[in-house]
Amino acid sequence: MTFKYLDYRKNLKDYIKRPEVKTRVGGVVKVAEACGMHGPYLSGALNERIHLNQDQLYELCSVLGIENEEEEFLVLCLEYTRSVSQSRRKLLKEKLNFIRRGLNKVEDKLLAKKADTEDMIFIEYYSDPYYKIIHSIIQLPHFSRNPEKIGKALKLSEDTLYFYVQKLVEFGFIVKKKGYYKVLKKNYHLPKSSFICKPHQFSMKSLSLSKLNDLNDHRKESVSVTFSGDEDLFNAIQAGFLDFLKKTESLVTKNSKNEDIYQLNFDLFPWT
Repeated sequence: MTFKYLDYRKNLKDYIKRPEVKTRVGGVVKVAEACGMHGPYLSGALNERIHLNQDQLYELCSVLGIENEEEEFLVLCLEYTRSVSQSRRKLLKEKLNFIRRGLNKVEDKLLAKKADTEDMIFIEYYSDPYYKIIHSIIQLPHFSRNPEKIGKALKLSEDTLYFYVQKLVEFGFIVKKKGYYKVLKKNYHLPKSSFICKPHQFSMKSLSLSKLNDLNDHRKESVSVTFSGDEDLFNAIQAGFLDFLKKTESLVTKNSKNEDIYQLNFDLFPWT
């Protein structure tokens, strides 16, 4: 489940509309019947005309297979939505946002392996963005046999490129075969909780901006938007990005045409 809203009815409606959920449990009428409710009553709740009680929400979660932290989140959403006490709503909102931050972690949505940041190799690897970039580029066939081309693409001297490539060999990430380099380890991501995550992100974004300035418009897509909203909008956009990220990872995994290396960055934050 994606936790876009503080209103439990909106979250449930989004969840029931998912194709995989419809295939598993059917539409609103079948779900309502399985919960001992009438279809129009459940439709009224999902369209925010009426409320469910806790017992009805419990039955609904059981039928839909929603449990543990996700069920706890929805129960708190119900309490928040139905509460008329402003002080209690404030307390519930704080709890909900705390749970939502934990459940919407990017690393939990990815299939890539988490890097062991207690390992000195990974600490050194993520201390300099060029390790990651060269590690990615050298897996491409036309670069694995001609690594000197990487230096031209990244504007690195021969000595500097040689240093990075040799370090990647020492790390055990690549190995030199007859006439080419083979990648031994890949598809790692840096956990947000790591002490080196923020410095790595900052240096990676700085290098990305430098590369963006060098590229012609037809070779890049760059968008910057400033807008007004509230915390619910922030969370809805964040949840939408997480869905997009999962879909992107699936596309990348299925794609077998290793012709180039691309960079995708995403930032969402308040100015005030």
